[in-house]
Amino acid sequence: MLTTRIFSLLIILTAIFGCTNKEKPKTNKTKEVYIDSLYTFVDFETHNIADPTDVEITADNLIAIADYSSQEITLLTPGGKIISTFGRQGRGPGDFLNIRHLYDLGNRLAVFDSHLNRVTYFDYESELLQTYELPSHAMNKDFTLINDSLYVINMEGFEGHLFQVQSFNSDHIIKFGKPNSSWEDRGSISDASNQLNSGKVPEMFKNKAKMLSDGEYLYVFFEALSEMQKYDLKGNLIWHQEIKLPHKEKIFEGKVERSKKYSSSNSVPVLDYATEFQIRGDELFILTRRDKTKDVKQLLVHVNQNGSIETIYHFPKSHEMCFDFDIDAPTNMLYLTSCLSGNVKRTQLPL
Repeated sequence: MLTTRIFSLLIILTAIFGCTNKEKPKTNKTKEVYIDSLYTFVDFETHNIADPTDVEITADNLIAIADYSSQEITLLTPGGKIISTFGRQGRGPGDFLNIRHLYDLGNRLAVFDSHLNRVTYFDYESELLQTYELPSHAMNKDFTLINDSLYVINMEGFEGHLFQVQSFNSDHIIKFGKPNSSWEDRGSISDASNQLNSGKVPEMFKNKAKMLSDGEYLYVFFEALSEMQKYDLKGNLIWHQEIKLPHKEKIFEGKVERSKKYSSSNSVPVLDYATEFQIRGDELFILTRRDKTKDVKQLLVHVNQNGSIETIYHFPKSHEMCFDFDIDAPTNMLYLTSCLSGNVKRTQLPL
């Protein structure tokens, strides 16, 4: 009888441990992809674009490029032919001081100017359609479109909220998001310098974020924390993930070292880990910062909806830091802007 009970117990234990082993989740290994070449798509000699900063691929498969030096936008075909050029430096209608973002709306472009704090609409033939002023209390004014009528601004903790969704057509406003640092605790540049010198993330930078919407959700990347949030358009938090970008520790160390060496009561190195990110369906792509003093090269990182890194794309050794990018989904063509060389590069992303 005792032998039978022991035998039965062994069977049960074997079954339990057997099920446990089978149900253990598999960990997906991050894929490393090396890009052999980047090809010049736009240069000054051919297209009269000196300092390309922003790039946006339109629904008609045109490529819109913003030029910081002239504050102009140029629309080109994938073959590099110029379709139209519009905008100029100034404060009047259709003028810009600092083009920050380009947005394609299917049959027109929206252009956000962070210095004038307004968004201007053009059609593809360069005709000025409409301009909206965007009042904001944020120090680092940022903005993203949700659709034709809704937009989001970063409040950076003002009135206890991170973000504000507002309509161009009504006074309806939704404020949401718990700040990482209160508006009152942001401190001065001198405080930020002292905090970074001591190896801490400055309170001033904790709410600074890049924002994008796919029309259904709002995605937010906190630049100094390397964290991402996803909200629905009612302001409900869907998820919050830390994005463990490669070389994050080295970049932070480099910023601390530069702060100790160069910062003062009037200046402090800005702590950020990415230059831009993009949404492609259910996938996220982040273009990381580089740090030459720490031998940290710029990377393109593919992140899934769970915040895990699926693929790391390595650029060629001669690659210089780029500031914006876009990916043409049908062809998987990657476009990168570099105002350092004055070129726009492109390559087809390996699958």
